[in-house]
Amino acid sequence: MKAVLVFIDGILADWRQRQHLGGMPDFYKREVVMKDMPVAGAVGCMQELAQRYQLVYIGARPESAQAVTEEWLQAAHFPKGPVYTARTHADRLVLARQLKDQFEFAGGIGTRWNDNQLHLELGCLSIILKEFEIEWDTVRRYLLGKEYTALQTALTLLTPWAKATSQPETNRLDVTIEANDLIPAVKAIHASHWGYLAAITGLDPATPAKPAPAGQTAVAEGTLQALYHFCAGAIIVTLRTHTSRADARLTSICGVIPAASLFERELSEMFGITLTGLPHPDRLLLPDEWPDGVYPLRKDFDPAQIQLKPVAVASNGKNGKSGKFIVPIGPQHPALKEPGHFEFEVDGETVTGASVRLGYVHRGIERATEERNWTQNLYLLERICGICSHHHAFAYALGVEKLAGVEAPPRAQAIRELAAGLERIHSHLLWLGVAAHEAGFETLFMYSWRDRETVMDILEAFTGNRVNYSVNVLGGVKLDMTDEIAASIRRGLDFLEERTHHYLKVVTTDQAFLRRTRGVGTLTKEQAEEFGVVGPMARASGLTRDIRVESPYGAYKLFPIEFVMETAGDLEAKFIVRLRELFESYKAIRNILDHLPVGDLTARMPRKIPAGETVSRVEAPRGELFYYIQSSGGEMPARVKVRTPSLCNFSSVLQVAVGHQLADMPMLLAGIDPCFSCNDRMVVINGDETWTWEQLRRYGIEYYKK
Repeated sequence: MKAVLVFIDGILADWRQRQHLGGMPDFYKREVVMKDMPVAGAVGCMQELAQRYQLVYIGARPESAQAVTEEWLQAAHFPKGPVYTARTHADRLVLARQLKDQFEFAGGIGTRWNDNQLHLELGCLSIILKEFEIEWDTVRRYLLGKEYTALQTALTLLTPWAKATSQPETNRLDVTIEANDLIPAVKAIHASHWGYLAAITGLDPATPAKPAPAGQTAVAEGTLQALYHFCAGAIIVTLRTHTSRADARLTSICGVIPAASLFERELSEMFGITLTGLPHPDRLLLPDEWPDGVYPLRKDFDPAQIQLKPVAVASNGKNGKSGKFIVPIGPQHPALKEPGHFEFEVDGETVTGASVRLGYVHRGIERATEERNWTQNLYLLERICGICSHHHAFAYALGVEKLAGVEAPPRAQAIRELAAGLERIHSHLLWLGVAAHEAGFETLFMYSWRDRETVMDILEAFTGNRVNYSVNVLGGVKLDMTDEIAASIRRGLDFLEERTHHYLKVVTTDQAFLRRTRGVGTLTKEQAEEFGVVGPMARASGLTRDIRVESPYGAYKLFPIEFVMETAGDLEAKFIVRLRELFESYKAIRNILDHLPVGDLTARMPRKIPAGETVSRVEAPRGELFYYIQSSGGEMPARVKVRTPSLCNFSSVLQVAVGHQLADMPMLLAGIDPCFSCNDRMVVINGDETWTWEQLRRYGIEYYKK
């Protein structure tokens, strides 16, 4: 059990634990103390420690300090451990040595008491806390390090327009602004190169006005909200604005951040918010037959409102507005393994413009989460995508656990990372075959998919499934690692590592293949940043963007991975990055198997999740997977927003395509490893027929009875 040894008498100190694989914990010195800290500051510090490190406290103090200690800790809702009494300096040293054998110490709060220095010894550790005066702001900066600096920078940038601010979590800043101030606020963030736009979340409170949480303004009845999430490393800054439900209008930020286009088109279609100045207001996800004025993610949406309207079909390949010739790819096309629709304007064989339509695999999952309990949603969200199903369940579980104040046991966290590594191997080998097929390299396609069977067999032996592995439960995992399975994983990794060396040599030396990849579809680092790309796409252009490294979650703190990066930005670089990432996965999985923590697989989870909201991010095979989760305090979520990496990467293809040959388009599309099923939003099936979720559920039950 992790613990904080607490001595309180007016002076604060904190030190962190650094874990090194294969070695003993290495504690390092903290010399931050505070004299006569006010109660508000003490409570704030306790909250920071509890949230950041997920700790319990052990009371070890003179009896005279017990009352004020209890008051501070109760106010901070700091989880309790056992309570001890140590009256003298010698008693404290003896007690510290005894407690070392019972707890894994991750931090401490110390007091001078009556001696000039307190020496707190834990085995080989000797901490000397010196007394000096210091401001609470300095303590917070020291506790959070670079994260605190990034938060303060963002707060300074946004202060001129902030109507209210709050810090719901140690790595999050929530700033409420007026709709008219949205553009200048976004310009301030963009001009300072503070992070990138990660997602836009629409909210429909659909309830009468009520008191707002601390730091937020009250939401009026008949109001829609838009949340603009910006990320920089582990820090998340949310700009929260609102608009009238009756006349929902906001100004598009595409003029400042072009990558916002697809996010804003989704917001407009799902919530009915008109984005003034949006360059391409055409529909992205909903079909042309969808009736006007019906918005699927508003709380008052009723499937009975859907009366599909007739739409005229174009009779030739010319754009009636521009007169240019258009070549469609999809929704059914040999270059696409899932349905998506791209239109390329061409002048001869040269592409002069490109657009995309998504939404051909609609299942309405986001809306469905609001009608299911927290546990049911775990299995629903896992089915967003078959290739990265574990990462969807992983991100959701982390977010719900954060809202509930529960931390999965270390063994469960390590198994989650192991499953994520296996899924990444599966995904990258699948992509390698698809991309080779688009290039006409059928031999590479066949061999890579043959070898992919190795990792799929491992996943089946470990989880019972080749896709949708169902490893996660809220609070941990349902599957344990046995010696037998571990041995089979090691054998499989040895084989795959040898084959990956071969594939890396092929994609970097085969001259016919290089003519389709080297110098093709180049995305510079500056372009990658401008278009907001994530995952291997970003890292192939020299952009250091990987949530596992920038904001380690779960067991990645104990079993870290390293950045894999190239700078050329072309298709060849994308192949190299993904193949080199396989070696990182092999290394991390072996590390986990060699140092798998002992202990439980699950922690107890409540049925009702406390009211609040959180953001959960994980690094899926295609890049950053973003979950916004809101709870109203019940057994079902109020809102679950899913932004998949493909939605970020589509914009870059549309820009890079211009100037390339039409024959390069299949390879450019394959280069981003697109996942169309990840971008579902609505609920229409079977043409004119519309089903409720209950009807669909009953249909599924009856179908599988056959």
